[in-house]
Amino acid sequence: MGKKHKSGKHIKASTKLAVALAQEDDPKSAVRGMIKAGQLKKKCCKSKPRCKKCPVMALQTAKTMRSKVSKAA
Repeated sequence: MGKKHKSGKHIKASTKLAVALAQEDDPKSAVRGMIKAGQLKKKCCKSKPRCKKCPVMALQTAKTMRSKVSKAA
């Protein structure tokens, strides 16, 4: 489940996160923006394994993506 792109294909959540990170400087603000847009849940349900819309996993992913980008530059 994700937004449909112009081509009709679904966009992955990690791609949405990468786009949000490109627009924001801070991983927290990128995740906050995705929560406000309704792409992530507001609160983690702490299920095992974590669900796709988990804000905790999105924040961890955003931090690792940010560190990989900063190391590459």
